[in-house]
Amino acid sequence: MKNLNTVTAYLARVSKCIDEHGWVSRGAAYKSDDKTATADCALEADLGDLSADNLNDAEDAILWASTKAADFDNLNDYEAKAVASVLTVNPRSRTWELRDSINPRSIGYAASIVTVARREKARAASAAKFASLKGGYLGNVGEKFATTNATLIEVQHMARWDCHLHKFATDTGNILTWMTKRRVGDVNDRLLRLSGTVKGHRVWNGNEETQITRCKYIAG
Repeated sequence: MKNLNTVTAYLARVSKCIDEHGWVSRGAAYKSDDKTATADCALEADLGDLSADNLNDAEDAILWASTKAADFDNLNDYEAKAVASVLTVNPRSRTWELRDSINPRSIGYAASIVTVARREKARAASAAKFASLKGGYLGNVGEKFATTNATLIEVQHMARWDCHLHKFATDTGNILTWMTKRRVGDVNDRLLRLSGTVKGHRVWNGNEETQITRCKYIAG
């Protein structure tokens, strides 16, 4: 492995902890008897080898911080503390340097940068994925619908409700969203037929989506 700055190494270890245990805030860990905060997990000695993706996550996190540092005076309280946890910032000259180490009191902020950068990267990738889907809404609210050849393009586990949000693309460019308790499939799976009821219409990240419910499908 290449020689890493201490901050970069720590952020890469945060990424590995998220991969293996999911993100656990310090507040959530404090309220739990069996969970370790991700910020503290990354300090443990034996985490094994870091992957290329872990190192990329660390670099993305530092890039996020450095981009924010350019407008440091206008950051909100969280952003300012998160940026300052990994960078030494000179607001007057708008310059910054990567810190040699992270203050133990700031590791919660530093660790959270990895999740923020991951989320923004995923949001950008999702926007690019949906950019070509301009089919508009499918059907009217309350009406039955049926479509063929729907491709699953995104699945999100909604931890708050313990369910899965599926997003499908039709051959005519419609985006369909379906919330279910059970995961229907994996990204790029195709359904030969998908039918149900139109629950609603919404615009999300600039894209027109049709929300569906009470669905039946035939897998490809």
